[in-house]
Amino acid sequence: STDAAGAQANRDSYYPVFSPDGTKVFFESAASNLAPGDTNDANDIYAKTLATGAIERVSSDAMGAPGDGLSSGPVSFSLDGTKVAFSSEASNFVAGDTIPWTEVFVKTLATGAFERASTDAMGVGGNSSSYGPVLSPDGTKVAFTSNASNLVPGDTNGTEDIFLKTLATGAIARISTDAAGAQANGGSSNPVFSPDGTKVAFASGASNLVPGDTNGTSDIFVKTLATGAIARISTDAAGVQGNGACGGPTFSPDGTKVAFFSDASNLVPGDTNGTGDNFVKTLATGAISVVTIAADSVHPEAFSLPYPFLFSPDWTKVAFGSLASDIVPNDTNNAD
Repeated sequence: STDAAGAQANRDSYYPVFSPDGTKVFFESAASNLAPGDTNDANDIYAKTLATGAIERVSSDAMGAPGDGLSSGPVSFSLDGTKVAFSSEASNFVAGDTIPWTEVFVKTLATGAFERASTDAMGVGGNSSSYGPVLSPDGTKVAFTSNASNLVPGDTNGTEDIFLKTLATGAIARISTDAAGAQANGGSSNPVFSPDGTKVAFASGASNLVPGDTNGTSDIFVKTLATGAIARISTDAAGVQGNGACGGPTFSPDGTKVAFFSDASNLVPGDTNGTGDNFVKTLATGAISVVTIAADSVHPEAFSLPYPFLFSPDWTKVAFGSLASDIVPNDTNNAD
């Protein structure tokens, strides 16, 4: 988070994400001195080339003019690195944008061209904020969370939903629905694509997405896009629902597992620490394990942080944060 000559930023920077080829880091910053002409007094998205130190403002229009509103990360990439998605309040990325709230945009890096994703099938902007975009691995679709009620017909639930936009056609679908397409009766958020792009996992407080959802709290669901089938995965190995809130789903790189955070105490035996843990669910078998645990299989005595939760590329390891002091020996700093 420095300018091209290495001078430090004059304000805070957040949410670093590597480009798929590892040559650049994209991040959000409130700084005004990282690239020339930053006069918008708003957070922007930047890309830093690691080999040269060159930096460019990503949240600028096709001619290079900075966005006229705040842009926020983290960005999401297509697998080939040619497109990025992010949220922005800017109105000058696409022509005719008069929406005053946060929208979802997809930028083609080579050309600078923008596509506004948080619109209905005819291109009309959402009537409320949209955020948290994730691009499909092939870059043809983007999933995001929105409070808008005009993106698809029949959206009357008055809460945030997960939508899927097909960029080439403009078609949009609401995917935080039950298997028959009925809308959720509670809010949904945090969509993530499976590595093959066929499924989306998300968190939802709805109780009507699958039968038997009576726990009165948020769960993790996986939606199969081709069929509309949906499954609740924040359950124990026998399929019993969790007795605490869940969030932050993440697919393993091979797509066979989903990691998530939960306050539930009944997902695995012996969970008596009375605090949140990170779990990994194997989709094919329903097996579940807790990863925020000491080497002697003792559950930690303190809260494990729900974000970030990261798989290694070979999915044999996970990284997470925790306030606990008993996961490893000699943890005496009383810090995350």
